Amino acid sequence: MHPRKLGAAPLAAMPIMLAALAGCQPLIGDDCTMNIDCSEDGDRYCDRTQPNGYCTIVDCEANSCPQEAICVQFYDDVHARSYCLRKCDKDSVCRSSYQCTEPIPGVSEVIDDSFERKGYCAPRME
Repeated sequence: MHPRKLGAAPLAAMPIMLAALAGCQPLIGDDCTMNIDCSEDGDRYCDRTQPNGYCTIVDCEANSCPQEAICVQFYDDVHARSYCLRKCDKDSVCRSSYQCTEPIPGVSEVIDDSFERKGYCAPRME
């Protein structure tokens, strides 16, 4: 018996299948339980302190977040830390336990150069 040869059709479909798999990468703001849920490359972090986890990138710089996110800097008495957070202009963009939140002067700010919508998905305040 001879080994079966692949025709051109299966090989032609390979780039389409690979593109579909690449499109399945979790987005910033998606739920997670561990870092690998956010990225197989290890470039994203699962913030498990947020309800059902929150995929983010820590220590982002202006204009460095993926398309679905914005870089938000938070301040406390001593430190400042930035995170890529899911951008939004209404609550329905966010997961069910989250709401679209505007930055709070003195507490948080969007550090991207130009961004028309300044909201980000944050845990819903009850």
